[in-house]
Amino acid sequence: MKKEPYPVRAFFYTMKRLKYLLLVLIVCPIILWVTGNNHFYKTIEMTLFKGRISPSILEYKHFEGRLVKKGKTIPWTNHRSYNQRSLSPDEEAYLSNFDTRAFLVINDDQVLFEKYWDGFSDTTWSNSFSMAKSFVSLALGVALKKGQIKSLDEPIDKYLPLYNAPEKNGIPIKHFLTMSSGMNYSESYLNPFGYAAKANYGNDLKSLLEAYHQTEESGKRFKYQSGDSQSLSFLISEISGQSLSDYFSENVWSKLGPKRDALWSLDDKNGHEKAFCCFNSNAKDFAKIGKLMLNYGNWEGEQIVDSSYVQEATKAANLLEKDGAKNRRYGYQWWLGSFHGQNVFYARGINGQYIFCIPEKNMIVVRLGFKRSTERIEGHPSDVFEYLKIALAIGEQSS
Repeated sequence: MKKEPYPVRAFFYTMKRLKYLLLVLIVCPIILWVTGNNHFYKTIEMTLFKGRISPSILEYKHFEGRLVKKGKTIPWTNHRSYNQRSLSPDEEAYLSNFDTRAFLVINDDQVLFEKYWDGFSDTTWSNSFSMAKSFVSLALGVALKKGQIKSLDEPIDKYLPLYNAPEKNGIPIKHFLTMSSGMNYSESYLNPFGYAAKANYGNDLKSLLEAYHQTEESGKRFKYQSGDSQSLSFLISEISGQSLSDYFSENVWSKLGPKRDALWSLDDKNGHEKAFCCFNSNAKDFAKIGKLMLNYGNWEGEQIVDSSYVQEATKAANLLEKDGAKNRRYGYQWWLGSFHGQNVFYARGINGQYIFCIPEKNMIVVRLGFKRSTERIEGHPSDVFEYLKIALAIGEQSS
C-alpha cells in the first residue's frame, strides 16, 4: 500500500492532535462550570502563571476591595535608642533569606527599630493573610461588648440564616472562634480545588460556605479552618447591618490612629470581605492592633473590647489537637507560645506575616514578607523563634 508523503502525514497527524486539544478546551470549561470550580482560572493566573504556587502579599492589586477608613492619625514616637542597633550579618541574612519586607520592634509604645527592604516603606500596603482572622476575633469581641450577641455560647444559627440547616445548626459561636466547629472545610493550600483556593480566588463566599456541613462534634478538636473565620464575618455583618470593613473601621481601626486607610479585599465588586485573609495595611499600622491587645482592649482610656475577652482570646482553648494532645497554641483566633521564658501571643499569615505581642516586655514585633519557614517547632513555624530572638536582642542592647 502506497504511503502518503511525509508532509501530508505530518499535516493529518497535527490536525488530529489539534482536534483533541480543541476538545479539551471545550470540555474542560464545561466541567469546571458544572462542578462549581470557575475559580480555577484565577488560581492558575495568580499563582503558576506568575511563577509561584502560593498567594502574594501584593495580590490586592488584582482584586476588588473596600477601604477600612482611618480616623485621626496618632503617630508612633521614636525611642531614644531608635535604630541605633544595626542588624548583625547573620540577622540580615536570615531576614533576607525569607524575603522580608518590613521588620519593626516597638517597646513601651516607642519605635525601637524599623527596617524595610526592596522599595517597601512604613506606608506600603501588604496583605495580612491570616492575621485577618485575629482582626475578626476583635470585631466579634466588640459585638459581644455592645450586646449585639449575648453570649459566645449561643448557636450561630440564631443570628446567621446560613446555618439554619439540620446538618450544621446548633454550633456555638465560640466553637467557630476557637476553630473547633466540626465543619468539613478543606484547608489544603496546595489543592487548587480545596476551600482555601475557592475562597481566595472565587467570587461568592456565601454560596461557597453553603456547600459545607458539620462532620464531627464541635467544641472537641482544634482544626484550623478559614471557613470558621469567614462564618464569623457573616455573623458580624448580619447582626450589625454593616460590611465587615465598615464595622471594623467604626469600632476598631479608626480609633487606633493608623497613618493610612486599610483595604480589605472582596470576593467580587461590592461583595463580601475575605475575612479569613486579605486585610492590607503596613507594619506600623498593624502594630496598633498589637498595642490594643497588650492593653487588654483599652485604647487611650476607651475600652474597645472587654479585658476579659482579650484574656480569653490569648488563653489556650480547652480543646484537643489532632494527635490527642491538649491544645496549647490557639485561643480566640490568636496563636500562643513562649520563647526564652517569655509568653507570646501573635497573629500570623501564610507567608510569614506576624504581629507578635510579648506582655512581659511590653513589646510588639511586626514582620512582613513573602516567605516563611516550612519547619515546625511545637506547632509553630520555626522562623517565629528567629524573629523573636532578633527582636529581644535589639531590645536588650538598646535598653
